Amino acid sequence: MAAASLLESLTLTRVALGGLALIVASWLLQVSDMIPNFLHVRTFDNELLQALYIGFTSPLKSVPGPWYSRFTNQILKNAVTGGRRIYYIDALHARYGPVVRISPTEVAISDPEGFRQIHAVSSKFKKDIWYEKLTNFPRLSVFTMRDPKQHAQRRKLFARGFSKSYLREHWEGVVKAKARLAVEKIQRDAEEGSADLLKWWTFMATDIVGRLGFGESFGMLELGHVRTVLSRPNDT
Repeated sequence: MAAASLLESLTLTRVALGGLALIVASWLLQVSDMIPNFLHVRTFDNELLQALYIGFTSPLKSVPGPWYSRFTNQILKNAVTGGRRIYYIDALHARYGPVVRISPTEVAISDPEGFRQIHAVSSKFKKDIWYEKLTNFPRLSVFTMRDPKQHAQRRKLFARGFSKSYLREHWEGVVKAKARLAVEKIQRDAEEGSADLLKWWTFMATDIVGRLGFGESFGMLELGHVRTVLSRPNDT
C-alpha cells in the first residue's frame, strides 16, 4: 500500500501539470529524433490524454474517492492481483463513505438500500461487459447474460428451483447440517486458543454450493483446509 499512500500525498493540480509536462517532453524528444520509435510515443500521448480527459470530464468526477481513481485503475489491479481487493475497497469505504469511486469507470457501493436497488429484478442497472468476458463459453449463461429480456426468460426456467419455499422444503436440512458442522469446528478451535471465522464460513459456503450445485459437497469442512484438487463424487 506504499504506492497508494504516496499517491494520496499528491494533488489533482500536480497530476494535471505533471501529465502535460510528460506530453510536452515526449513530443520534444520525438521532434529531435531522440526516440526512434515515435509510434510508442504517440500511443503513450494518446493514453495519457485520454486518462486526463476522463479524469476531469467524467460524470463520475463528483463521486468521492482517492484522486488517482479518476485517472487509473492500476492501484485497484494491484490490490486484486495481490489478493487484497476486499480489504482495499473496505478501507476506501471507511475513509470516503458508502459510495466510492475505485477506478475511472467503477464505483463501489456499500449500502443495503443501494444494493437492493441495483440487484432488484426490476432494476434498470445493466450488467457490465465484464460479465460476458468472464467465460469462454460460446453461449451466455444466466449469470453472464446482460440483456434484461434474455436474462428474464432464462431466469424464469430456474425460478422454481431457487424459490425460498423450494429451497426450504428440499435443502434446509442440508444447509442446517453444514452450519452445525461449521459451528462445531469453530467451537473446537476456539477452545484450543483461537478460531478463524472467515475460514470456516468460507468452507461452509463452498460445501453448500457444491452440494446444491453439483450434487456433492467438496468436503472442506471435514478436511479443514482447501481442496486444491477436486475428485469426482464418491472418489476417495
